[in-house]
Amino acid sequence: MKYVPCLKSSVSEFRALSHLTMESSTVPLIELTKGRKTHEKDQGEIRTCFKKIKECLEKRKFFVDITSDETNINDELRSFKQQSSGFINWVAFVTELGAETNTTPIPIIQATNSDSIHQIDAQILMFKMFFEHIAIRIGASGYSSFKTKGYDKFLRSLIDISVKHDVFIYFLVDAETIRTKSGRDLTPTKISQAKLLIEDILSALDELDYENYKIISLASSYPSSINQEHGGDSEGEALLFDWTYYSELKETISGTKLIYGDYACINAEQKPTNAYNWVPRIDFPTRTLEICKYTRYRTDEVNGYTKCAQRLMNKHIKREDRVDCWGFKQIEATAKESEPTGKSPSFWISVRANIWMTRIQNQLKT
Repeated sequence: MKYVPCLKSSVSEFRALSHLTMESSTVPLIELTKGRKTHEKDQGEIRTCFKKIKECLEKRKFFVDITSDETNINDELRSFKQQSSGFINWVAFVTELGAETNTTPIPIIQATNSDSIHQIDAQILMFKMFFEHIAIRIGASGYSSFKTKGYDKFLRSLIDISVKHDVFIYFLVDAETIRTKSGRDLTPTKISQAKLLIEDILSALDELDYENYKIISLASSYPSSINQEHGGDSEGEALLFDWTYYSELKETISGTKLIYGDYACINAEQKPTNAYNWVPRIDFPTRTLEICKYTRYRTDEVNGYTKCAQRLMNKHIKREDRVDCWGFKQIEATAKESEPTGKSPSFWISVRANIWMTRIQNQLKT
């Protein structure tokens, strides 16, 4: 395993993944969010994502988790977080997911320090009956303050019971968004926070003399509003810090093999938006992994995305920035035709994410 892209179970992110030429070393994390509402299902049906997961990930491993964002959750997802009977709703769902999609989910353990450690123990024991691996996802940002309130003791208990069951453990150390809304780089602060958490994990594992684990770094630096942050209405660029964060964090944790993870060039704190009155925009992550260029075109005509693509291709995309993937081909095709390949922001999120994931896979080959 070399790359863990974290993707919400949305149309745009599944589209990006379905068109990715996925390396065997890429193991996505699918973060479950509420499905689309229908007349029959006011809250959206979570199992509507089964078909997409099967299409994208059949016969593959992938991590599966529940979103922590209240704007993207519904009653069914909340039921998965209930600790009764060893989080039985969550265990049953993940087991059904694997069977129905012919995949191998790696379940992320549902646990907070307000949950009973006995219920968490029962959850891990039940998962062990069906899966060889489990994962523990921990937010790095608040760990230092939570540690003073005893969270480190809860984390140690969580590690103790996982080791007791002799399962392979993946620790996902999630820095989430590593920039401010004004675009300031938070990498140094976020590295310090993640380092403290990783050192506590390693200390516990060393004491237990346990080696069946891996640590994955997750972070996102894509802006919540790229044009507002950078002030260019028609074109501009934003700095990206994902790869730098990982590289510098890896250097601070000596002797530890850290697996790279990100949010596929999508803001970690994305919220549901109204799909109307948008300005056509196309984003293009460059080969350096440090810059995302964008073009916008205000128009009432259907060719707004065509104008964006033409401006990108003619002015901003250098020969060495071209990349062989579905996402780049959509920009190329739209620049050549009067009719764009996609006419919604959702489609062009897929393009950006597909280009980014392709570039990361290429980077990890070197």
